[in-house]
Amino acid sequence: MTSSLSEDELSKLQEAIENESILIAKDVIADLYKGFEKVMMFAGGLLYNVAKKAGKSMVKNVIERGLITPEHALEALIYTIEKSGYADRMEIVERNEKKIVIRAWGTLLGAKLSEERRKKPVDAPVVGFIAGWLEEAWGRKVDGKEVKCLAKGDPYCEFELKLK
Repeated sequence: MTSSLSEDELSKLQEAIENESILIAKDVIADLYKGFEKVMMFAGGLLYNVAKKAGKSMVKNVIERGLITPEHALEALIYTIEKSGYADRMEIVERNEKKIVIRAWGTLLGAKLSEERRKKPVDAPVVGFIAGWLEEAWGRKVDGKEVKCLAKGDPYCEFELKLK
């Protein structure tokens, strides 16, 4: 399962990110999240599920187009999230057959909402996207949860992904 992306794969993935993405200011996305919170008690759960579907759809597309292989899905995911601006940096801190733990610094919502000192994690859309991407790529059920969050005062965000 562990392998690195080739320069060709990185180039193709970068091209897909640039040509098929839209640019929205990070402040606007944070404001949208806050708006969801005001009208819905369970904004995180809804956004997790929507983002999970988006992650599944995106990885299915890039695999079908031959841009990456399922074996490179995790590395391609981290590259995509960093290049798209959803996190400044990500690091895999644990990886086995049943669990993956990813740390992230400068996450879109966690960093933007950190001055508000939230009680709950706010990066449900990011962890949902990650879970959906890996679930579709690997054909295994993946459930994700944010266990540490910049917005709560933690030094980084940490996502636990359980593979079934």
